[in-house]
Amino acid sequence: MNGTKVVNANDVKESEPVQEQETKNELKSGSEESRQEPSKVEEKPEMETNNDSHEGFTFLEQVQKDMENGADYINVVDENIPASDGLVPPPLEGEEDNIPPVSDNPENQEQKEITLSDKGNRVLEILAVAKKEYRKEYYDKQQLVHDTIKQERMSVLALFREGQVLAVSDSHIVVVMGAKPQVKLLEKVSNRSIVQGVLEEIFGRPLELAVIDTKEWEQVVEKYLLLE
Repeated sequence: MNGTKVVNANDVKESEPVQEQETKNELKSGSEESRQEPSKVEEKPEMETNNDSHEGFTFLEQVQKDMENGADYINVVDENIPASDGLVPPPLEGEEDNIPPVSDNPENQEQKEITLSDKGNRVLEILAVAKKEYRKEYYDKQQLVHDTIKQERMSVLALFREGQVLAVSDSHIVVVMGAKPQVKLLEKVSNRSIVQGVLEEIFGRPLELAVIDTKEWEQVVEKYLLLE
């Protein structure tokens, strides 16, 4: 019929179930494959966990634990290496006022040199040979000394009583006055001779006066103690 192929309706009906069956089989096969090969999900690498968790430790405890485990960030200081001032950071601004001053401890500073006058050095020599027995001997007879000087001259007694006898040796007696003017008055030949004459009369030996003011006496004592 003019070269046209006639399709039988029965053939068409028979082919439809076959194609449908093939389609179902393909779908079924694809479903099975999908079950057999699950979809690949990109897996993120697990974070490495440290068995020595910091949780539950204080800072100091963790540092101690890291020291025991030899952690890299721990630097052990060698006690045999002396500290260097170059490694000490400078004080922050405003901290200079908080630096304590150097103490007056003799270990932190050199002992100061005490310079005495000629009179001071002479009194220092008297102290070196002075004895408590001589001083006690004087005070036992002090009232007699005062009474005898009074008989000689009342003004000399008043001047002499303003001083203190603080050291006595076999040949000298140290009288400490409150001020230099008093020292000069007692050292006047007229006044000195009266006192020394009375002392020799009472104690049976010559006792020369060594008159000094309080300030210089304190310097003599300080140097004397340093020499001990």
